[in-house]
Amino acid sequence: MPKEVKKVETAPVRKRKDDVKARLIALIRSSVPVIYVRCPEELRFEKQLLQIALKLEPVRLVRFHSVTCGVTEPHVKGKKDDVALSPMGERVLDGQAVTLLRGLEWAMNNARSGLEGASAPTILVMRDTARGIAGNDVALRSLRDAIRTLRSAPVKTTVIMLSPTNMPPDDARAEVGFVDWPLPDEEDRVGILASTLSAANFSRNEDRKIPAPENGERDKILGACAGLTAEQMSNAIAVSI
Repeated sequence: MPKEVKKVETAPVRKRKDDVKARLIALIRSSVPVIYVRCPEELRFEKQLLQIALKLEPVRLVRFHSVTCGVTEPHVKGKKDDVALSPMGERVLDGQAVTLLRGLEWAMNNARSGLEGASAPTILVMRDTARGIAGNDVALRSLRDAIRTLRSAPVKTTVIMLSPTNMPPDDARAEVGFVDWPLPDEEDRVGILASTLSAANFSRNEDRKIPAPENGERDKILGACAGLTAEQMSNAIAVSI
């Protein structure tokens, strides 16, 4: 008698994913000024955050900070303006704010005076924070200044410190939120498998298209990809077909 295929995911995994997302939403709604998010998938997290921001009441603007481009915002496809675009195609709002300290300063200025409108709550995702705070007295002082300013300023502004290995510094742990963002679960991996096959078949003739795997084969693929990031899974599938 053939062995029963062991299911990779169970209900508690899905519940954990939903709980993590609910925790992030609760922290934002509660006006927690700084939230540390540990996640190895920058792009995937940002896409999910943009969806979350649109569902919040009031809706949040989402801005990004990096040490190469400064402060940017998602570029609306088809929108024509004179604002410079970053290498990722984002609109550059402040190309001078390329350090961690300048990024925090931008967030504080936005909270005090509403750089993009007096009633526009904003989330600033800081992408390069892995080594910016720990052991750096000036950076830690700036973080604390930001926490104090964002907590009492008129424009709701939330800073998300994003990194694959991010942990709040011990000296500020009690003052910030923390979320450990999960890797793709089985439902996510089903979508990644489908989108990877669709991309691979896009330029193929009908007689050369790769068929979708049958249930048993699909379960093996999904199980083998458990614990991978979305990009790692997509690359692994692309190489194998």
